[in-house]
Amino acid sequence: MRSFLAHTLSAFLLAATAIPADAAIVSVMGSNGANGADNDPGENGDPGDPSTADAGHSPTNTDIVNRATATGGNGGDGGASTGFGNGGSGGAGGAASAYAATSASGGALEATAIANGGRGGFGGLFGNSGEGGVGGNAFSSSSATATGSDNAELLSETIGGAGGSANIVSNAGAGGYGKSETSGVSDSGSLTLNAIDQGGAGGEGDQGGDGGLASAKLSGSSGSGAVVALANTFGGNGGIGDTHGHDGGAAIVSMDTIQSVSGDIGAGLSAQGGEGAGNGPVNTPGNTGGAGGAASINGTAISTSGDIILNAGALGGSGGDGSNGGQAGAGGSATHQP
Repeated sequence: MRSFLAHTLSAFLLAATAIPADAAIVSVMGSNGANGADNDPGENGDPGDPSTADAGHSPTNTDIVNRATATGGNGGDGGASTGFGNGGSGGAGGAASAYAATSASGGALEATAIANGGRGGFGGLFGNSGEGGVGGNAFSSSSATATGSDNAELLSETIGGAGGSANIVSNAGAGGYGKSETSGVSDSGSLTLNAIDQGGAGGEGDQGGDGGLASAKLSGSSGSGAVVALANTFGGNGGIGDTHGHDGGAAIVSMDTIQSVSGDIGAGLSAQGGEGAGNGPVNTPGNTGGAGGAASINGTAISTSGDIILNAGALGGSGGDGSNGGQAGAGGSATHQP
């Protein structure tokens, strides 16, 4: 079974280099937001544009290879104050959504969806600077239906945008989430499901921004082929704060029923909560650290006559340190129920 898992993963990685004629490849990038003008007070930065990439999702097509990549634009930075006013706030990062789907026969199917949220803009300087912009959310979905003995390989990957930072008297932006859904069906061919998700890091400021959530959802079935399910989620780290470090993002893996009538099933699932942040250089009495993000895994696998191997590991994020008598953040919880 171990050799099968290694072979299947190697084949998955190698397949990414081959592009057949019947392929749908879509890449979309949102424009960055304009920076705010320096003024008194400073002007706010514009939000980054969202982006959506669709490779065969609506409607589902019959191309063998479908790849969609979406990148949200970065938020513009806030303008600096030229007098006694505050700096401008940073613009929000653009959201990103990627969809790849196919229902075909006649070759090994691939559906790959990758989404990256835009970074939040930085707060403008001088005076009470503007707040940092929130990071853009990222969502990806890949699905495939393979007929006959064709194999199917699916990948969903997301990275939430990082929150924008601010100065020591203004709040930072939270990181965006990274969420994915991966599903596949095959008659008798093998099925490989892979999800990689990361929440955006919170920005740094008077109060740091929270780290973003990371979440992966997988489901699949094969009549007689083997099924491999792989997922790695990482909650975003909380942002450092001068009065309060903020919380790390949670990490979640949900493996809905993975099923094969007579084939083997292997799953490797991991979730790691983001780290809670400590405090910045200002040693204010009673500064508190942020809590670590929780990590959880749930999964079910059913095979009538094949072997089943499930490996799962959940690690809660560490809490941030307090300073000058402040309370340290609590560590994140960890649960797994495969």
